[in-house]
Amino acid sequence: MRVVVDELVAVKPALAAGNVRPYSLLTADLNLDARDLAELADRFRAGYPGFDLGAWVDHVRTSHGDSVGAVARVLSVLHP
Repeated sequence: MRVVVDELVAVKPALAAGNVRPYSLLTADLNLDARDLAELADRFRAGYPGFDLGAWVDHVRTSHGDSVGAVARVLSVLHP
């Protein structure tokens, strides 16, 4: 989870790391826009080449499941 929060703050410095929760939604709660998501995807791609954040967000957005915790769970499976 820490990796996700660190990358989020690097992409959107206005976020306070202490205010990012596992249930925080990337788009609805943290207000990440398309440019922010693209930058975040680029950052994750380096350490987690099997994870396509853009495709994942498109898939889960309809179910309101684009949470920080959900990203952390996927990354932990890809790179335990």
